[in-house]
Parts: sequence; C-alpha cells; structure tokens
Amino acid sequence: MQLTKTDKYLICGAAITCTVAFGLYIKYQIDLLIDFCYDLKNFRINNFEKGNLSTTSTLRVKNQSNLDIIVLGYNIDVFLDKFKISNIKSEKPVIWKSNTISDIPINLDVELLNSGVSFLDSLNLFNLYITDKSKVVFTFKGYAVIKIFNRIPFRKYFQLQGNLADLLSDTKTPTTCKMD
Repeated sequence: MQLTKTDKYLICGAAITCTVAFGLYIKYQIDLLIDFCYDLKNFRINNFEKGNLSTTSTLRVKNQSNLDIIVLGYNIDVFLDKFKISNIKSEKPVIWKSNTISDIPINLDVELLNSGVSFLDSLNLFNLYITDKSKVVFTFKGYAVIKIFNRIPFRKYFQLQGNLADLLSDTKTPTTCKMD
C-alpha cells in the first residue's frame, strides 16, 4: 500500500505535534523542579537565656514535579533581626521524590555573643522576646544545589522570613506556596 501525499502530511504533522507536546511537558516539569515549594514548620525555642539561643524547626519542601529532585547540598544563613547568627550546611546528597513533601530538621544552638551579636543587642533581643515576639524577626536565606535530569547542577536560591510570634504559633508560617 502506498501512502498518498495527504497521508504523508498527516503523519508528519502528527509527529511534529507529538514532539512539540513532549517538549512543552518537559519544560513544564523543569519549571516545577526549579520552583519547588518550601515553608518553615514546628519552630520552637528550647532555650533563650544567658546569651544562648537554642531552637528546633523543620524546613518542609514540596516537589511538585513528576520528576525526582537530586539535592547535592544546601547552605542556609540564619539571621535574628539583622544579625547573622548561624550557618547550616550539608553536602550530603538526598533525593526528593516526585510529588512528595520532604522534611529537613533545623536545629540551632547559638552563643549570641560569639556569633557577632553585642551584649547590648543580645539584651535588647531578649527583652523583645519577653515583651513583644512580633518584633523579633528570623530569616533563613540560602540556596540548595540540585541536579536536573541527573546531569545539570543548578543553584536554587530561597529566603524565608517570619516574626517570632507567627513562627511559634505555627499557623502563620512563612511559605512560598500551598503545601497541602
């Protein structure tokens, strides 16, 4: 059976349409990979006295893509108001499975005076902690190094910021998208 000119055009058009559709799907998945969601949950202050601060929290990450994300590591600076008080790093590779939520525990034990916060500023922060937690701002700023298609490394920068009152309430936590 011989194909007519019209049949050849239809087959060629179908092949082009499938190629374009697949390309658009891959682009959409890459956009989802790069724009993964994250928020801060379960923030607790274990100790804040004598210039020491101890907290626990969970950085929750949602991979919205149908593709796994390979995280080669992350680097997060932690700020208390304007003061950088800690840095959290990991170079341990981990895989965030497609369409799932992953939790990263963040535990801080900081001697404020050794982190660059003056004694007076430490007292002012403690006073705000006691009197008005909404004026104490925590910022988590950094990046994760991810691999796309198991080949292309990419740095994804992010920043989460929230006042202490909201963080402790766990109802108004900073987030980049709906996590449910």
